[in-house]
Amino acid sequence: MDCEGSIWLFYLSCDDWIATVGNGECSKIKVIIETYDSAIHVRECGVNLVYEQDVDKFNQKNAQCLIESLDGDDDDDGGDDDDD
Repeated sequence: MDCEGSIWLFYLSCDDWIATVGNGECSKIKVIIETYDSAIHVRECGVNLVYEQDVDKFNQKNAQCLIESLDGDDDDDGGDDDDD
């Protein structure tokens, strides 16, 4: 599977989390990330707790980066961009 440079995200809201774990009596979180596909190579992996507004900011930034990378593909004519 070719996922070079991919970032996979999963966001679980506070309400979803409480619905998942029950009555909210948990004091620890254990995260296990596994892949059962030998074709997938994970170079880095991490888990972060974030505020909901941070997710919105990330989505906006990620969309902007995607647009810039697509615009960059249009400008690539294979030539040298130096003016020298």
